[in-house]
Amino acid sequence: CCPIKPCCYVNLTEQIPPSELWKMRVLTAMMIYYWALLVFNFICAIAGLIGKSNSSYDYGTTLGISIAYLILCAPAALLCWWYPVYRGYKSNSSLSFLWFFFVMGFQILGFVLNFLGIPTLGAAGLINGIPFFNGGSPGVGAMFMICTVLWLLTIPVSAALLFLVHRYYRSSGRSINEATQEAMTG
Repeated sequence: CCPIKPCCYVNLTEQIPPSELWKMRVLTAMMIYYWALLVFNFICAIAGLIGKSNSSYDYGTTLGISIAYLILCAPAALLCWWYPVYRGYKSNSSLSFLWFFFVMGFQILGFVLNFLGIPTLGAAGLINGIPFFNGGSPGVGAMFMICTVLWLLTIPVSAALLFLVHRYYRSSGRSINEATQEAMTG
């Protein structure tokens, strides 16, 4: 009746081992938190462009890159780390787990860079938020510091999830050699 149908079927309670279900739920919550953080980062970038700062940072570039993050990184989180770990749990795929470890490792590095707020990298963080306190826009500075704390919170949570999923991967007898064979056979 309806011409629009879902592209895949996901039912965590039926498809994920019961002992690992809570990890998938936390990963799902982490992904939604990340999406919300990208939206807040975008709002902070708009405020940074409007607010006054005593720095020579280009907040227009920060805004532009934050838009790109919002458009590209939100779906990429679903496709590049949430879905591979889901597929890994669902079908015991070593290759999917290794892809998750690889992508999440880089994601954590990205969280660190976003926390730091290096100018022109598109994130409302520590370095590009401090000048607002000196420039007469403490409200914008406070928004940047809230975003900084939110970026900081993602680092240990993501690292803990990476560690917990890796522990399951190793305890289930999976290995890199098995993932290599999966990649060779398709």
